[in-house]
Amino acid sequence: YFGTVSKIRMPVALLEALDELVTEGAVKAGDILVNFTGHWAPKAPSVAERVDRLERAGVLACHEPLPHEVCLQKMRAADHLLVLQPGYPLQIPAKIYEYMAMGRPIIVVGGEGATGELVERKRLGAVCEDSKPAIKSLLQRLVSGELRLKGAEHETIEEFSYGRLTEKLVDVFDAAIEEYPGT
Repeated sequence: YFGTVSKIRMPVALLEALDELVTEGAVKAGDILVNFTGHWAPKAPSVAERVDRLERAGVLACHEPLPHEVCLQKMRAADHLLVLQPGYPLQIPAKIYEYMAMGRPIIVVGGEGATGELVERKRLGAVCEDSKPAIKSLLQRLVSGELRLKGAEHETIEEFSYGRLTEKLVDVFDAAIEEYPGT
């Protein structure tokens, strides 16, 4: 995950699911590593304790913000890229397009909404509701190899490139000028 973890995007269910998997012995260091790069909003003591425990277990790492170019390199090297999108059903965060350009599979935690619909429609990865059971199941399937995700195809990356999107915008302006000449 790259970016700020705010109160609304606090990954409580993700941390609970990961903690439960570690406690059960279903995952350990080397099986999975969830990286967070960026600022964290003030964490409740229970969240901070869980983060510390998961870092000690070697399945979670929190990093300070890094320069954008370094983040892009880390995104390209990641197995999967995480989006936390609960509570924003109509918003698609800009990071989705950056993640898409990396060609890495995207995991959206947040359930239904525009972001999840885009990821599912364009087959960019997996969408999971923001609940401990759903996240736990997804993580188990990823770690076991039962679920293998693919990133965006070249055509999809091109479809959302600045050049292609600019062409589409020009077409909209041209159509508006044709329909309403002289305005």
